[in-house]
Amino acid sequence: GGRRRYLKDQLVPHPLWQDAKYWELLLWECTIEQLHTIPYPKRWYDMEESDRNQAVKRVHDVLTSQVMAVEHSMLELGCDQKLVREFVYRMCAIHQLGESQRHMLLNHLQTRSRSKDRD
Repeated sequence: GGRRRYLKDQLVPHPLWQDAKYWELLLWECTIEQLHTIPYPKRWYDMEESDRNQAVKRVHDVLTSQVMAVEHSMLELGCDQKLVREFVYRMCAIHQLGESQRHMLLNHLQTRSRSKDRD
């Protein structure tokens, strides 16, 4: 037979995906990469308070979008919902994301999990 084999099917069983530290490092690298694309005209300590608050908001927005992207990858690579939920909670705490951001990330996880259950 000419049965098709898909790379994802070969990757999903790999034990790396169950390693929470791997996902943390991935989040860190992706976030740093994206933050380097945002121009800041002044150093943090030279900014007015309102500009600094806007810069912090941008960083939190980048982190939130990157946590969501990693969350998506974790689910696609077969991580169980408990591991993903723990990752979201931990990253929100470590990076001081707000209640609304955590709620949005957890809702996204719940919605993704429900749609995956239907597939």
